[in-house]
Amino acid sequence: MATCKAALLAALLAACFAAAAAAPPAAQALFACNPSAATLPGGLSCRTPDAAARAAAEFALKQLNSQKNAVPGQPATLSGIAFYASQVVAGTNHYLQLNLKDAKGQPLTVQAVVYEKLPAYGGGMELSKFVVLPPGPGPVAGPVAGPSAALAAPAAAKPLFACPSQALLGGLSCKAPDSSARAAADFAVKALNARNAVAGGPVSLAGQNAVSKFATQVVAGSNYYLELNLKDAKGQPLTVQAVVYEKLPAYGGGMELSKFVVL
Repeated sequence: MATCKAALLAALLAACFAAAAAAPPAAQALFACNPSAATLPGGLSCRTPDAAARAAAEFALKQLNSQKNAVPGQPATLSGIAFYASQVVAGTNHYLQLNLKDAKGQPLTVQAVVYEKLPAYGGGMELSKFVVLPPGPGPVAGPVAGPSAALAAPAAAKPLFACPSQALLGGLSCKAPDSSARAAADFAVKALNARNAVAGGPVSLAGQNAVSKFATQVVAGSNYYLELNLKDAKGQPLTVQAVVYEKLPAYGGGMELSKFVVL
């Protein structure tokens, strides 16, 4: 009898250890958006999902459904895009948090990274990585800052760049402000005022020499680094550094305010 009990106990322990070994590791989120930080480490920029996000989400869903057992309860369908961030590389990485439904209508949360190639390299998309997150609120805190939300300036006023160094780390090149600098400066002021981002606004450029420092960085498009001499609504001087990203014409052109700091 004792021998039987010992054998049964050993079998139960073996089954438990086998189950523990087979259990998948805890799902690690690929990214997290926070409403107080529009730009994340690694150059990820959280934003409101747009047409590019939707195209990447539909591509990711197609790839997930084509891979056997990639997500439970296939085929899954797209309910919405909860959070979105992009990263400019030699092309674009689209970071997506997707609200899905399985074949039985049960909710699923999936984070995925879709890489979009530059047209010069043939265009097209690839599903780089994905993770199925456990049920619950997930790792993402709060809504992504949208066009009408205020960008929060960093608490510590650390400059974003410094000139007159001829060539800076990260491929930044200091140069005399030109027409592209002025266009980027005008856009930055408009974006800051639209989002009530600077105290004492609306702000304005302080004259024709309002761009005191200027550097450029060639990415998939251009990053314009600007130090701006501004005036608030009462005429008081302000110094702001800002980074404006200009998209390539192949991606529709246009500018975005990536980050800023009030010095």
